[in-house]
Amino acid sequence: QHGELVADIPNKFLTDDAAITNALLAGQIDGAYDPPLSATEQLKGSGVGNLYFGRHESNMTMVYSNAKGAMSNPKLRQALQMAVDWDGIAKTLLKGTGEPIRSMMPTTVYSYAQETLMKAYQQLPEPKSAQYDAAKKLVAEAGADASTKVVMAVPASFTAQQFVNSVSDAAKRIGMNFQLKVVPTDQYTN
Repeated sequence: QHGELVADIPNKFLTDDAAITNALLAGQIDGAYDPPLSATEQLKGSGVGNLYFGRHESNMTMVYSNAKGAMSNPKLRQALQMAVDWDGIAKTLLKGTGEPIRSMMPTTVYSYAQETLMKAYQQLPEPKSAQYDAAKKLVAEAGADASTKVVMAVPASFTAQQFVNSVSDAAKRIGMNFQLKVVPTDQYTN
């Protein structure tokens, strides 16, 4: 038996966290994938609709794009990775909906050979979080690159800015010359 075909499903692309939250609460949009984390408690307690959580295939990553810049030095990348407070990000920014992972991609992306991939994943070292002293040693070993300014661009969304503020705090704690550059979300995507 075939159901009725839908002639039109309107899609709205909203990039502002407040606009998404307000549109959900006002019933102007019927749903959202990955709603703003900043609105988690507000949406939970609103009595409007349902908020669902589940395993997700997304991750928050830092990617260096300047092959000749300071972050091309693996010691600085490793130092920053170790210095970021991933546990704090998972608990506060992600409101307990995320967790530090051992690899670039979360295990939720394993669509085949799950047993083999999980066994390999379990052999990777536990993620390091807020390891400032060890990270400072790597910064010292990085030589001249450690004093070169590192500029990190981030889209102008609450979650992204809070994430990069944590990265900036870690970079400054270990002695890196770090600067944030917040750009409108549309420009960042482009």
